[in-house]
This record gives sequence, C-alpha cells and structure tokens, in this order.
Amino acid sequence: GVGIFTDFFQKNEFKNYKGIDLNKDVIINLKRKYPNYNFEQSDICKNTITGKFDLILMISVTQHIIRDRYLKFILDNIQNSLNDDGLFLVTDMNVKRRDSIYTTRRTLEFYEKNMPKMKFIEMRDFEGLKLFIFRKAEGKQ
Repeated sequence: GVGIFTDFFQKNEFKNYKGIDLNKDVIINLKRKYPNYNFEQSDICKNTITGKFDLILMISVTQHIIRDRYLKFILDNIQNSLNDDGLFLVTDMNVKRRDSIYTTRRTLEFYEKNMPKMKFIEMRDFEGLKLFIFRKAEGKQ
C-alpha cells in the first residue's frame, strides 16, 4: 500500500522490513520513500514469499482476494515464512458488511481451518474490520 505501517516501523526503528505489493508503481514509490527497507513487486496469490519473518501483516488485503483457493495458498505460504513463535496479524471485514463482487468476508474459523500450524491468540476491532492475531505454534501440524 502507501506505507502507513512502514511509517510506524521506521519511527520505531525496526531494522529489517520487507513490503510486498502487486502494483509496480506502489513499489517504486515505497523504495523511494524508504530506501533502507526492502520492497518487492509480487503476486502473493501465485508466488511464494522469500525469507523468514517474526511478524507478517496483512491489513485490508484478504477481503479483496475473493477466491478461497488463492487465499489458502497465501495462508500456507505465510505459515511457511514465519519463524517459530512468529506472529501473523490479518484483518477481515466486519460481519455487518456484505460480500460483493469485489470483496469476500471470511470467519475466524476459515483462518483456523486453513492455518494448521498457527494458534489463534485474540481478535480485536480495527478500523471497521476484525483483526485476527495468530502465533506460529512450534511443532503444530
């Protein structure tokens, strides 16, 4: 996206950060604005994430991935890209909103079913969305 969370990480002196976006222009702008961070243009619905991470965020993304098979690929990819005890924070649409041709809601149960290596920690309200917090559980299959 535009780097809202990148600003937070930079202000809090995070050293290693990688941003992935489908849009080439977004990546060009982020590289210019944050030269000390790594940005990659990639389609996460089709390409694996390179590297291992302590934290992966997907904020205001998953509701726009309308085909479950793509999101299942992404969730598997995320599980394999997290270090043990790594955190995954993901937002999904508030249940009061309806699905449309551009968006799809998914329940906590959907995420739990499709992330067998993850343990659900908590859910919070976040800017009209639900924020699900998961931790990679060592040895969980």
